[in-house]
Amino acid sequence: MLPRGEFLIYDAEVLCPPRPPDSISSFQYADSWLDYLGMGVSVVCAYDGKTGSFTVYFADDGDGLKRFGAFAQDRIVIGFNSKMFDDPLLAANGCPVVTCFDLLSEVRLASGQPPFYESGRMRSGYGLSSLCHANFSEGKSGDGVSAGLWWQVGQKARVVNYCLNDVRLTARLLARWADVGALRDPNDASYLDIADTSADFRQFLGGVYV
Repeated sequence: MLPRGEFLIYDAEVLCPPRPPDSISSFQYADSWLDYLGMGVSVVCAYDGKTGSFTVYFADDGDGLKRFGAFAQDRIVIGFNSKMFDDPLLAANGCPVVTCFDLLSEVRLASGQPPFYESGRMRSGYGLSSLCHANFSEGKSGDGVSAGLWWQVGQKARVVNYCLNDVRLTARLLARWADVGALRDPNDASYLDIADTSADFRQFLGGVYV
């Protein structure tokens, strides 16, 4: 069951991913994962914890990003690595959104790491797919580079399904944390205790119902 409450969970996909090692010249690429304007936005998907519904916002339909920005305004916004990626990506493309709780940051805190990347202090293995596999044996259906290339060849439904699945997986992690109070660590099968996350996040999870 997905969590319910006064919040929304979102994820955004790019139009032009950074060039991978096996790049194909017919595709368009951004300079890097920090080239937010160059990457552009294809679609934003969101889960509304209040209604239990999912919504898709297309960036190329004229006002899709504007409508998502209005939807997210004054809401408790949740994402996975969204403070470092999705928020600046949308801001660079005219849709300022501010994440309140970033699940990746909270996972890092619970595992004894800094909430945001610091050279020499991070451990690998805490991606969305790894966490979901460890906690309910389900993973992502693609990756951000592939999603950008799918969009460029017209496979928009595939990108939407991929983005919606990432939002749903993030919601499932939130539900597990709220229900159990801990997540299983993908690296050693120990438990990431909610007591080791931020105080505001602990208080927030106390009001989430599943």
